[in-house]
Amino acid sequence: SPADIASLYAIPEYQARYLRGDMQILGRQAVGFQAGYPLNESVNLGGSVFACPTDGSGLLSSSLRWDFSQTSSLTMAGYLPWGDEPEAGVVRSEFGSSPRSVFLQLGIYL
Repeated sequence: SPADIASLYAIPEYQARYLRGDMQILGRQAVGFQAGYPLNESVNLGGSVFACPTDGSGLLSSSLRWDFSQTSSLTMAGYLPWGDEPEAGVVRSEFGSSPRSVFLQLGIYL
């Protein structure tokens, strides 16, 4: 249960899992779908959705990548989560504590 996350940090096996970076999905179950579509040789659209079947929370993501030269690209993505938000510092759903966010990246390849 997401509400038990704080107490799990006291368990050494759980700490080891957390420290090695294996905490992208808190629970054991997630359903996901990802798709991409090239508009042309330099512009690609993408989207993904992840959902937790046990608590109904999820995350919707869309992205746009523009390769504006042979050595440069611009990537933009947006993330929209849904689900029960934390209450008094207690996580109540898999994705409900994720922030709404925008990602912007300029890539220069030498």
